[in-house]
Amino acid sequence: MSNPNQGKSDRQKMPLELLSEEMARKRTALADALREGVPPSAEDLDSLERLSKLKTILSNNDNGGREKIEIGFLCVTGLILIGLMLARVPSTAVDLDVRTTRVRLTLTDQRSATVIPGELGEILLLKQARVSGADEVLPPIVGESSSFELKQLVSPTETTTHRDSEDLAVRLQEVAIPSDSPLTIAVGVAYAAESRGLVLEASGSKPSTARFGEVIPLGKEADSARAVRYAISPVRATGNNLVLELFPANAERQLTVFRDMHVSEIRFEDSGHSSILGGLAFIKSGGEAGVPLQPSDRLTIRSAGPMLVRELTLTKGELKATLSAPRVTTLQLGEDSPRNLMPTLFEWIRFRWPNQLYATLSALAALWLATRRWWESSK
Repeated sequence: MSNPNQGKSDRQKMPLELLSEEMARKRTALADALREGVPPSAEDLDSLERLSKLKTILSNNDNGGREKIEIGFLCVTGLILIGLMLARVPSTAVDLDVRTTRVRLTLTDQRSATVIPGELGEILLLKQARVSGADEVLPPIVGESSSFELKQLVSPTETTTHRDSEDLAVRLQEVAIPSDSPLTIAVGVAYAAESRGLVLEASGSKPSTARFGEVIPLGKEADSARAVRYAISPVRATGNNLVLELFPANAERQLTVFRDMHVSEIRFEDSGHSSILGGLAFIKSGGEAGVPLQPSDRLTIRSAGPMLVRELTLTKGELKATLSAPRVTTLQLGEDSPRNLMPTLFEWIRFRWPNQLYATLSALAALWLATRRWWESSK
């Protein structure tokens, strides 16, 4: 009497396993017959051959199913990799180091009301200052219209030292901007016959004020026919769209315009064209060490939070801006077909976890090879 559990166990086996067991039994029976001197019959050989062909057919079918699973796995893996390489992060940190001729800044509400161009805020000595767009000028005789010009006083003596020349320079004492209203400041390069200077354009709903000190002669000393006394005459200009062209007395010295100022927007353009001369964009989550900026490249940058202008300087006729932005949402380079510089998800993962990424990929490859080997050996 057959055991019912044994029949159930046989039904649970795979067809290939049953065929292999049946072929093994027939081979064993034929080997035993040959050892006893009985040759195999044609029927036994045909039966063994039919079983071999049937096993081959079933093996091919099983391989086809396995190949479908492998192709499906590779397709899913490929789609995931393509998605990671195409999808971009919503925001990233960016550092900019740009040489330019003009930059336009929109200041945040959290700012100081006083801005004095110059290292550490000292009074800036100028050989020339041009002011335009003033709604009010004091004293009125200095600027009978909205524009006026102040120049460094020329010493009447034949021997003038550098120190004497600085003493006669125009003083920029203060640029006061409103601290509680939107304000845009455009900073550019001012051009004169033999020198380069700085242009400041302050535009807002409330007026900005520039205070100067102009050196004027008072008269000669009584005990010397050549000694002249001087005084500093205050000049103030106020306007909602105030334009200042400032030419430092020492043109060779680096002039720090701003330092550690928060802005909500920054644009490098002049009359609708790019003002960039060169530089680098360092993308924190990107795969590149630094993206070079070529002359006339149009750079578009937008941020979900304030950006920090670490330093804006004027050196030898060009501006240099150093900017840090922790939450940039748009970063494009180019005009007609701009290049998107935002990192992809794959670059972001590689930047954040480079060792873990390569270890995971290696482990997945090893797991797949081990699974294939197990599959083949289980037949």
